[in-house]
Amino acid sequence: IKGTPTASGRYSFVLKLKDSTGSSTSEYYSIKVTSPYFTDTFEDGTTNKYYIDSIYIRDAAEPYKLTYNGTLPEGLKLTYTGIGLRLSGTPTKAGKYTFKINLTDNNKVSVTKSYTVNIAAGLGFSGTFKTGSVGKSYNSYITMTGGTRPYKLYYSGKIPNGLKTSISGTKAKLTGKPTKKGTYRL
Repeated sequence: IKGTPTASGRYSFVLKLKDSTGSSTSEYYSIKVTSPYFTDTFEDGTTNKYYIDSIYIRDAAEPYKLTYNGTLPEGLKLTYTGIGLRLSGTPTKAGKYTFKINLTDNNKVSVTKSYTVNIAAGLGFSGTFKTGSVGKSYNSYITMTGGTRPYKLYYSGKIPNGLKTSISGTKAKLTGKPTKKGTYRL
């Protein structure tokens, strides 16, 4: 049996043999035809949080050549591990990143798979609370960023007497009338 398989799978057949005297025999055979493939997909990540995930290469005749094109998430690198590919590092920018990995094995069989990794903005705050005055109406906020809404706000430390916290969309608010002078840390 010779040729170039065009589809992977398990193929079973029976060969019959007959000689010139009329004697015959038969034998059952099975051939497994494999094709290189990648297992799994890459998980999504979050900015400023260390990321590591791997995919594995199966049924490829070594040595093989790996290439990729497209855009990897900023801050991550793709490395060959001997049995697969590892995507690792600390993502620095939120977004949707799509790239393709191509493998060509020693039998000149090629396979390409597309991957998409979503990097979410890490949960955090931006801005500062403004300075207030005792007895005067106070209304200030900082912006909550990243993560998934709706948000819940927790704090430690001491809020100035006369003020209260609240959430409005992506704003963490402090409102009211301060009753005591001082510097407060939350």
